Amino acid sequence: MSQTVSNSLLLVAAAVAQKLIVFVVNQLSLQYTTPEIVGKASIQLELWLSTSLFVSREAIRVACLRYKIEDSPRSKHQFFNMAWTSLPLLVLITFALFYTKLHWNHDESAADLSVYLLYSGAALVETLGEPLYNIYNNQCYIEPRIRAETIGFLVKSVVTFIL
Repeated sequence: MSQTVSNSLLLVAAAVAQKLIVFVVNQLSLQYTTPEIVGKASIQLELWLSTSLFVSREAIRVACLRYKIEDSPRSKHQFFNMAWTSLPLLVLITFALFYTKLHWNHDESAADLSVYLLYSGAALVETLGEPLYNIYNNQCYIEPRIRAETIGFLVKSVVTFIL
C-alpha cells in the first residue's frame, strides 16, 4: 500500500473516531445536564469557538500548505513566522467578537461573559500548537499530526464532559 493511501486511511480513521467520541460524550452529557445547557454549549459556545478558530487559522493553514520550504534559514524563518500568524489573528478576532457581544447584547451576565472568556482561552491554547500542525502538514508527517490531534481531542472531550 502506498504512503498516500495509508495516510488517507489514517486521516479517515481519525475523523471517524473523533465523530464517535463526540457522539458518546454528547450522550453522556445529556444524562447529566438539562437540554437548555446542552443547547447553549453546543450551539452558542461551539459557534463562538468554531468561528474564532476557523477565521484565525484556515487561511494560514492553506498558505503554509502551499509554501515550499527550502534549505535556507531565511525560507525556514519565513515559514515559521507565517505559521505563528494565526495567534495574533485569534486575539484580534476574539476582541472583535467580545466587542460585538458587549455592544449588541446588553443583557449578558458576568457569568455568561466569563464562560465565553474561558472558551476564548481554550481557543488560545489550541492555537499554540498551530505552528507544529503547519510544519507537520507541510512536510506530510501525518502520523505525528494524527497523534497530536487525537490526544488533544480526547483531552478536550474529557474536560468538556467533566466541566
